[in-house]
Amino acid sequence: MRDTIKRLIEKSYSNGVAQAYLSFSPSKHDIERLRQVAVEVLTHIRLDPGACAMMSAVWATKLIHTGKYPVHVVAGDLIIKGQSIFSCGNDQSGTAFKTDNLDWTGHCWIVFGDHIGDISICRTAYSDRVPGLKEFIVENIGEKAGALICTQYEFAEIGMQYTPRYVLDQAAIDGMYNWCLYWTQASR
Repeated sequence: MRDTIKRLIEKSYSNGVAQAYLSFSPSKHDIERLRQVAVEVLTHIRLDPGACAMMSAVWATKLIHTGKYPVHVVAGDLIIKGQSIFSCGNDQSGTAFKTDNLDWTGHCWIVFGDHIGDISICRTAYSDRVPGLKEFIVENIGEKAGALICTQYEFAEIGMQYTPRYVLDQAAIDGMYNWCLYWTQASR
């Protein structure tokens, strides 16, 4: 998957940014920081289930602003136990994030070295919007899980397959991050 992500980063950014992604190997301390920021985002951002793009954008932005981590928001498909849960369908180039597309049915997550971070799947599962997803999460991850942080191989062991289709560019991430900040302040 790293080669695919590298190619997608090159499309949205540059070869240099893609090389920084490839050379990043997070330490245990880095993974702990990733987890801490996820808890912070889950605590302070009260978005509806299914807001994977916005939640991933906030998570990534908070990590990017440290200046330490080459983290990227990825959009694509999620298959669980052979069943398509979320799919980008015909949108293989990220056009959904260049316009207001409320019909987009893909999934977003972040990449952090060789780790995938999924900050929204549990919130969506607990909402019962996707039949069987809550049972899968509780059985394989545990009850009260928030964000999932694993390598693609660890996810594959429990039957979760993340298929990257594109990497969101900085303009899309910034737009979602700024909207979340506005929404959070307006809802207080």
